[in-house]
Parts: sequence; structure tokens; C-alpha cells
Amino acid sequence: MNDTRYTAIAAALREEFPKANKGTVSMALHTNDYGVKFCTRAQEIYDAVTQQKPRRPHRVKPIRLQCRLTESTAQRVKQALERNGIASMQTFLESLVLAWLAQSESAAGGDDTDSAYRKTTLLQILPQRRRNCQVSRTCRCRDCGEDGFYPVVYADEGYGWERCPTCGSDRIEWGNKCPLCGQYAEGFYCDDCARNLRDRFHELLICNFDKEEIKALNEIYDGKELE
Repeated sequence: MNDTRYTAIAAALREEFPKANKGTVSMALHTNDYGVKFCTRAQEIYDAVTQQKPRRPHRVKPIRLQCRLTESTAQRVKQALERNGIASMQTFLESLVLAWLAQSESAAGGDDTDSAYRKTTLLQILPQRRRNCQVSRTCRCRDCGEDGFYPVVYADEGYGWERCPTCGSDRIEWGNKCPLCGQYAEGFYCDDCARNLRDRFHELLICNFDKEEIKALNEIYDGKELE
């Protein structure tokens, strides 16, 4: 930048900052060397003189909403996010905000809600994210008996509850997903698949081996995996 430009900037700044001069302008333009930069108003004057647009972060979603939580509540939120397979706090909070807006605007008769969220509720939006997660955990409802599902999350007054997607009950139990049928299992396999395997294996034994051969097989395969 030439000396004439420094002079023009300093002259414009002196209208509001009487002690501004070419030296202060130079220092503000070399912040890494002097540790000095323009204040907000001085930057606006500089931009106007040099015809530069105000510097703004290039973000698709520039507005930030925040809240403060206790450490215990924040830890519960973190654990719930991990348990429900939600990748980030941004995803979670944006989903809640959009779902709440959809409900609020729908109740008020508004028609400006994004069509993707117009009929979405808090009970629906989080399970949609959940379905894309490759997990081996699943649930069973103690009230309606439904099993093999991921719970929906209902948020109200700062708290969240996991509920059955069929009846809405919060009396749900976590278990494993049976690798054979995909249904709820307290152990590694569900009761039906375990019973079916035992019955078929027992039938195979008694139809093809006598008692002595079965005894020999017990000795041979004791503690070994069947191939």
C-alpha cells in the first residue's frame, strides 16, 4: 500500500479518532508484527475508504444458539447421544429445534415450515437418524411386548426419555440383537433361535449316533469349536 493511501485512511480515521496517523494505520495493517488491530468502528472506516466488504465468516449456518448445563446433565446427554447413535451435538440440537418448530407452526396454523419437517415430531426425528447406525443393541417393551426396536427419544423441559415406538411406554429393556433373526435377546441369541438350534442338534445326534458315539463326541469336542 502506497503512502498516499495510508494518508487517506489516516485522514478518514481522524474524524472519529483524532490521534490516528499513518503510523497507527501501518501498525494495524501488520498485526502479526505489532500486536495492534483496528477496533470495529475503525475497521468499518478502513473498509469504506478502501472499498472492501466487511469480513464475515463463510458459514452455511452462521447463527449459533447455546445453553448452559450442569456437569451431571451434560454427561447424561453425552451418554444418551452415544447410546442412540447420534453422531454430533449439532445433529441432535438441530433436529430438536426443527421438530419443535414444525410442531409449533403446525399448531399455530402456519405454512412456512420446511416440507421435510412439517409433520415431524420429536418422537419421530431421532429414530430416523438411529436407523442408519450399525449397532448390535436392541430393546424390548415390558408393557406391549414389542421387541427388536430402537427406542424413540422424547424431550421435554430439558430432560429426555427413551420410549417404545409402538405404545410410548418408558418401561423398556436393553438387550442384544440376535445375529440369526435380528430380534431382542437377553443373551447372545434369542430364546427361539437357541431352542431351535438345540432341538435340531439333538435330533441330528440321536438319528445318526448311538450313546457311545455321542459320549465319544463329547470327549472329542469338549471345549472346542464345531466346524
